[in-house]
Amino acid sequence: MEFPSLSNKPTEPVEILTPEQIEQERIKHEKTLEVKAAKKNEARSLGDKLLGANKLSAADIAQEEALGENISFDVNKRFDDQHKAREASEDADFSAEMQSAKEGLWNLDRSRFKGEHLDNVVHGTDTKGANRARQLAEANNRTLDDAFEREKALVMKGEWNQKSSVLSVPGFNSAEVNELKQQKHNRFLRLKELQERREREQKEAREEKLLKSFAKKLVEEKETITSGKWVADNSYFRTLSLDFTQSPRIREVAQRKFQELETYSATYLSGQEKKHASSAYQTERALAEQGKWVEKDSYFYKIQQESRFGQFSSDFQRYVREQLIQLGGLNFQGQDSGRQQDSAEAESDLLQRAAVILNLAPGATFDDAEKAYRKFMMKNHPDRRRGKSLDKKTENEMGELTAIFSKLKTSN
Repeated sequence: MEFPSLSNKPTEPVEILTPEQIEQERIKHEKTLEVKAAKKNEARSLGDKLLGANKLSAADIAQEEALGENISFDVNKRFDDQHKAREASEDADFSAEMQSAKEGLWNLDRSRFKGEHLDNVVHGTDTKGANRARQLAEANNRTLDDAFEREKALVMKGEWNQKSSVLSVPGFNSAEVNELKQQKHNRFLRLKELQERREREQKEAREEKLLKSFAKKLVEEKETITSGKWVADNSYFRTLSLDFTQSPRIREVAQRKFQELETYSATYLSGQEKKHASSAYQTERALAEQGKWVEKDSYFYKIQQESRFGQFSSDFQRYVREQLIQLGGLNFQGQDSGRQQDSAEAESDLLQRAAVILNLAPGATFDDAEKAYRKFMMKNHPDRRRGKSLDKKTENEMGELTAIFSKLKTSN
């Protein structure tokens, strides 16, 4: 029995599938579902990456997943766009950092490529960013090296100024970990060392030159001594020995040269003056023997009063004092020889005079006076005084006692 059709459309014959065909269709359908699921998972994974990079929101990913099997293509396309934008940004940052490196101002701590550089150091990963960080460091070092060479040339010319150095790091603290500061500071320290060494060498050269000039200066000052124009206080070497801006070595050598000049001056002046002294002594001796010598008119008395007397050698100074004593004694003898007295009375007078000078009690004998005289002369002998000068009264008394005992010994 045939049933009438419910539709006006012609019915299509129904394909009857065998069990094998049904199994094949099921497997094919499952594979299609697996492919779609894989694509959806791939899209979700890419979306998660972009979300982690702050490129897509969770809503963006959900919308992408709703697109079905085309999501892989769309997300990959957006990922590629974002990747290209990131590369463009990295290129721009690299150019900007390279400009800083060419000026010697690049700092790894502030670099965009620091992370990749550290990964390369720690894990050995060789990425584009790590290579760029290496290029920037090399460029920066070249810039600093060029700056070092330029400033080194200024150091050698003596024109380098620490404060204006491009390698100076104000407030540098070695405890701070800063690669750029350390690199610059190390070069700055090398420049300082070069400058100090150059200044030290120049100072030594100036000292050697100055020391070599001393020989000529010494000859010049000796000539002023022989011409009678030398003044110790104005000596070049005395001035230099008191100049504390000079090194201890220079002052010490200058002091020795000044002492040499003082000795030379004393010896020269003494030698020249002794010629006059010898002639003067002969003239004054003749007057003293006649009892006509006057101490204040004596050459030896006058020269003692002059300010330049201290410039003579100690030997000459002692010679002048001894001559005065001898002339005083001779003058007393000359005066005594002209007296018309009884020899006994004269001897008594002389003995009394000696007793008064030697502070002896009245009635002292010749032996007492002679003993006291020897002690007095020994006490005031130049060798005992060690260069100390006598007062005028003692000098006169020595001269008078010499004459008295010369007379008394002759009488006895």
